Amino acid sequence: MDFLAGLSRPNIHIFHFSSVPLCKIRKAILSIKSNATGCDNISRRMIIPILDQLLPIMSHIINASLSTGIFPSLWRRPIAIPLPKIPNPSLAKHFHPISILPFLSKVLEACAHKQLSEHVHRNNLLCPLQSGFRPGHSTITTLLK
Repeated sequence: MDFLAGLSRPNIHIFHFSSVPLCKIRKAILSIKSNATGCDNISRRMIIPILDQLLPIMSHIINASLSTGIFPSLWRRPIAIPLPKIPNPSLAKHFHPISILPFLSKVLEACAHKQLSEHVHRNNLLCPLQSGFRPGHSTITTLLK
């Protein structure tokens, strides 16, 4: 135990989700381009025309989920669709699955991702050589480092 007590601890701020304002939920909804319907049969195409009426309700659900840490179970249920890898598939190995999640699940994920990304960036938690999935970084920026 004495060994562990002597180790320096990084100065990392503890992360907590904060309430997401309506404007950021709207932005998350509008940024999702897929019109696929998940197991709840709700698509982006259905939400957009009545977005102003639904936004307060969606805000309540999203913020309750982030504050309690409870992700609605229906939103975790994907629809798996096999897509062919080759023109005339005849065996199971000739397919690869994609999972379609409910639209509202994608909205919650986008809101959570935004806050987590900001926390990681603000607290400099990624290795400087990490380039994958980072805006403004590529294999070229990795090679130049």
